[in-house]
Amino acid sequence: MTLDLDQKVLPGGQTTCGIVRCLETGSESRLREISEMTISKSSAGEGPGRRSKVASVSERSPNMSTLWNGVKVDGTWSKQDTTLALFLTENDDCRSAQFSCQVRYIDGLGQERESSAQIGKTGESRTQSVETPSSSSSYLTAMIQQSSSALENTRQQLNDRLEDNLRHLENRMEDKIGLLGKALLKVETRIDADGDGSKVDSRASTDDVMKNQIARASRVFENISILEENVQHILQESSSVINLLAAAQQGYNDKDFGLCSTNISERILKVLEMVTNGELDRVRKTKSNLVEGNSCQRRDGTHTVVVPEDEPPFLCDSQTDGGGWIVIQRRSSGSINFFRDWSAYRDGFGSLADDFWLGNERIHALTSTGKYELMVSLEYNEKSAHALYDNFAIGDEASNYTLEFGAYTGTAGDSLGFHTNTQFSTFDRDNDQKDANCAQLYFGGWWYGKRICHECNLNGKWKQSHYRGPNWYGFSQDKPVTFSEMKIRRL
Repeated sequence: MTLDLDQKVLPGGQTTCGIVRCLETGSESRLREISEMTISKSSAGEGPGRRSKVASVSERSPNMSTLWNGVKVDGTWSKQDTTLALFLTENDDCRSAQFSCQVRYIDGLGQERESSAQIGKTGESRTQSVETPSSSSSYLTAMIQQSSSALENTRQQLNDRLEDNLRHLENRMEDKIGLLGKALLKVETRIDADGDGSKVDSRASTDDVMKNQIARASRVFENISILEENVQHILQESSSVINLLAAAQQGYNDKDFGLCSTNISERILKVLEMVTNGELDRVRKTKSNLVEGNSCQRRDGTHTVVVPEDEPPFLCDSQTDGGGWIVIQRRSSGSINFFRDWSAYRDGFGSLADDFWLGNERIHALTSTGKYELMVSLEYNEKSAHALYDNFAIGDEASNYTLEFGAYTGTAGDSLGFHTNTQFSTFDRDNDQKDANCAQLYFGGWWYGKRICHECNLNGKWKQSHYRGPNWYGFSQDKPVTFSEMKIRRL
């Protein structure tokens, strides 16, 4: 802050006795952003608390050119450079008045601070800072907090990367183990189909059966060799099945053959339990279901796996409302990423033992063969609900898998009703009727709507609120459900 006592002729003919200038620039290392600058005046004989505000500039009033009690005032404000100038024409103001300049600013740590300077008749200025926080210890504390926050962010980023890498590794192992499970299920199916057929009447016919079984099993175990080292114990157990089959070729009668078949079945069951952590521990109870094509039969039990000939397996719900359901979608753990492209949703992804999407092509193939109903099972906030729709179907890929369904009944609310006759969209194939890409905004492939993107989106980002997670508005509003399962049953 300066007081220039030089004379200057102002427009209109007045002559100054002095000019008071208050200047703050962004070159100050302590300063990041200027908020406001104010000049005040106190006359001779007035105490320090009797100051009168002359003028101020800020973001709300960045430019000033005015008169204050006959004093011309000019000022400009910006975040980095701010100036106020008073053109004094009264000798008393130049000789005895005191002026102060207050500057409010944001420092390099984001703290709001204030500094002030005073100048009197001698032209000398005194400056002081009023800071918030006002002590050096507070300033140091703020720096420590900022550093700690940066370290925590770095640690979190490293943890996220590690989790992503582990999840990627788990997905790779899951896919490979799934292939092994499918292959072994086919072995079980074919062995049971041969073993439970007509009685072997001669040694020659039995030899043919056993040779065929050995050949099939050998081909399966050749394919298993691509698995990584951490599943070698599974391969070792599997190879014992071949040994049993080979041993059965030599010298046996019908009784021996029956015992051998029982032993083989037990061995395969053990392998399946190792591969799927018990998910298929009821193979014997449902072995007739393994070769019955593209439908789930109504029977006792919970969830079972059906392996049609030369097709990927299905997951069947054999308990809900009498059973007979084919599960087409499940979210239960959040371990599978559902923010995927068109081809992934077309072909299907995930694991039948965890979260998965069956695949639009397979859903279309099923629903195009007859009338199906859809059941949606949900859990949220320790409560369960369901929605049931009749006449459910989706079109082919040429129609972008257009969604069709009939009447609603249930306890979850008709949140899918908004989506009737909509086309399926993914982030790389935008088929909704809005300007925005709804699949991009809500992190998953779905049948998005027209006026708004959705009232339900069970393929959204796991645990995300504000409609971005797997929500069902009639049940959880904009909050994510903790479990969802979509399943269809032939009417």
